[in-house]
Amino acid sequence: MRLTQIFFKSISDLINWQIIKLALIVGISLSIGWFILGFLFWDNIFNLIIVLINWVPFSVLKSTLSFMIGAFGWILLVLITYALIIAFFNVPIFSKLNPKNYEKFNLILIVLISIFWSLITFLNWGFVYNKLSLMLTWFPYQTLEEIFASMVTFLIFYNLFIVSLYIFVLIFNKSFLDTIILKDYEKNRVFKDTNLVKNLSFSKKIIIYFIALFLAFPLLFMPFVNILVQLFLWAYLVKDVYFISVARYYLDKEQIHKLNSKSFYKWVISILSSMLNLVPVINIFAPFLAQTFYLHWIMQEQEK
Repeated sequence: MRLTQIFFKSISDLINWQIIKLALIVGISLSIGWFILGFLFWDNIFNLIIVLINWVPFSVLKSTLSFMIGAFGWILLVLITYALIIAFFNVPIFSKLNPKNYEKFNLILIVLISIFWSLITFLNWGFVYNKLSLMLTWFPYQTLEEIFASMVTFLIFYNLFIVSLYIFVLIFNKSFLDTIILKDYEKNRVFKDTNLVKNLSFSKKIIIYFIALFLAFPLLFMPFVNILVQLFLWAYLVKDVYFISVARYYLDKEQIHKLNSKSFYKWVISILSSMLNLVPVINIFAPFLAQTFYLHWIMQEQEK
């Protein structure tokens, strides 16, 4: 199979009640935890961000805010559209669907809504951007500064949530990987834990990740570039560690080192998986997709 086929197969495997239930439990629990921490430490981080952006020209701040408000508007449109469809059509949909497929339907619906509003936003971005820029000229610099600081503060807590989600899935990945192995491959796969994942410190990656995120702070003022930078950092965070965390169960050291040299494929897998972090609600499945994607890629390479 090609990587595109593996990608869609991985998504298909995620639409499994056991994995959906685990993702919802973990995602909701971590969301509540970071919401509480955000409430406690919001002012501290907000004030720090205010200090950092005091040097930003008004024109740059206005341009960046237009983009960020547009992005938040996209998220709201996705959530509101989903909520309206469920509110008005939930009964007829549920009556025609097998209860086992209801979770699959919800995931597919959110993805389709996200794609729809992404296309609408892309095709009309010039108009939306100009209107938002015009609207922001009505506000004084201090107000725009506070709005931007609030968005960046939210982004920081969002990153903390994503990183904690990746850590949890890294630690408890074998249960759902076994579910996929039993469904798609031989049942007698040997557990070959080589302990390599212990030698590749995820904590070191996390430290580098947040240092890079801090150093990349000026790039947050560049529309579209900020998303690409964030996507790259997410991919960097999981590329090597997530590969080894899966490979250690099914390959020996020599096989792992051989596949580990194929950096291009690992980058593609980690970037495609990290793109789910940009989609509301679906983001809780991003680390599960990365693990599943690596699993199928490893199995394919072994069959060659």
